[in-house]
Amino acid sequence: MFLKLSNIVKEYQHKDGKIFALNNVSLSVNEGDFVVVTGASGSGKTTLLLIIGGLLYASSGAMHFKEAPIKLDNGNELDAFRNAQIGYIMQNFALIPYLTATENVQLAMHNKKLSKQEQTIKAQELLQWVGMEHRMNHLPKELSAGQQQRVAIARALANNPSIILADEPTGNLDPELSKEILDLLKKINTEQKTTIIMVTHSDMARTYGNHNVRLEKGKII
Repeated sequence: MFLKLSNIVKEYQHKDGKIFALNNVSLSVNEGDFVVVTGASGSGKTTLLLIIGGLLYASSGAMHFKEAPIKLDNGNELDAFRNAQIGYIMQNFALIPYLTATENVQLAMHNKKLSKQEQTIKAQELLQWVGMEHRMNHLPKELSAGQQQRVAIARALANNPSIILADEPTGNLDPELSKEILDLLKKINTEQKTTIIMVTHSDMARTYGNHNVRLEKGKII
């Protein structure tokens, strides 16, 4: 199994008692899957992505990647896993405003063996691949929302990730731009064989997955 989550729990203490953001969630993902996770606000979708990406500790449960256990309470191990295997795409793009498109992509590169020039070349190749060859030296404020998301996608690909985690990647886009971004994600999934796990509220986005999961009150239903 490529990625397996077993009985994942994320709980928070509240004055009225425990609150479960995730409650015994188990999920198996095959390599090359396009998994779409839906559910109402507060259902645990983003929490699930954050735990898979090593950005949030689980309260309990287990995760395995290519049969090897990933310790969900070990910050160093989670950092190493995220840097080597995960690319992240967010709804608000999260680009550094004073860096160009090329520099934003370069910033995400963790391969220290690449020289600065090699990083620049790779960043430009990725930007070309996502259709941003004419905007490489533009700042985020000089780009449309759709163009900013394309830069963010190029950044997510900077380290050749095995898995892309996409949190509402079309949430700030109109339907036409949403389709362009979803088509690009599908292209990454099919041509590069990159596994994608996407959280969305969009009915259109849901149709792009080959594996659909719905969360309700922290549980898969």
